Amino acid sequence: MKKRMLSALVISIALFSACSGNRSNESAYKNLTADSASVSDQKALSNETDTANVNLKLVKTAEMQFKVKDALKAGETITGLVNQHGGMVMNHHLETTVNDTRTLALNDDSVRQVSAFTTTDEMIVRVPQRHLAELMSQVSHLSTQVTLMKMDVDDRTINYMEAAQKARNRADVVTYQQKEKASARSAASLLALKDEKTNREIDNIRTDAEIRYSTLSLNFTQNTGVSIQKLPNTDLSAYGLPAGQRLWHAIQNGWEIFSDVFIGILNLWVFVLLALAGWLGYRFYKKRQVKPIVANI
Repeated sequence: MKKRMLSALVISIALFSACSGNRSNESAYKNLTADSASVSDQKALSNETDTANVNLKLVKTAEMQFKVKDALKAGETITGLVNQHGGMVMNHHLETTVNDTRTLALNDDSVRQVSAFTTTDEMIVRVPQRHLAELMSQVSHLSTQVTLMKMDVDDRTINYMEAAQKARNRADVVTYQQKEKASARSAASLLALKDEKTNREIDNIRTDAEIRYSTLSLNFTQNTGVSIQKLPNTDLSAYGLPAGQRLWHAIQNGWEIFSDVFIGILNLWVFVLLALAGWLGYRFYKKRQVKPIVANI
């Protein structure tokens, strides 16, 4: 009887302990779940706070096309304005195209050249973002006609945050792998992670540079102009003496030729005498042959 009572008491204690343990486990599970939910809520709140506190990453680019009176002078003025705003000229290309040319003779040694030309100028400048709108306004005042003016704003905030977070994640992985013994395969993977982390950081550095300095593309044209120049005549056939001088030179040249021939003949006086003597001897001989025939008749 006592044994039965003792056994019942032990079973009752065991059941009570089991129930207490289950309640304790349920309470611990509920506390753990609550703590996890609290941590998740804190992380979500922290992420929302970080997103709200991050600065907007806005990249501004602009373009202008216009006409000016003097493209060369306008380019110099724009360069001065860019320097005043703390910017820089990245590219400057001025070109003059001749549309048509006529050449008019003034005299034998000079001509008048009339040319129609068009001058165009292309510039790419970078200025601090806060000065972009002011610079565009100043440039528009230099023009006679604005044909195009536009500005684009590219919001890269999300891309910037994504690149920064991925760079931090890769940095954590690299730190973890460096603590472990790296094999050849893991070393190659570690190097790839480092390179990817560097690329993300460089992308953000490039974005920061584009945010600080906005790019403005300028394309302006000067109205068609006409250039008149007096130039030397390059046609050598046009250079000659007047008719009177050419006649006098012809007489002089003829006298010089006659003088040269006469002097040449004088240099041959011996041969002239011999020829004359031979001719006289031949005539004398002919006369002597004719006289006896006449006498016989």
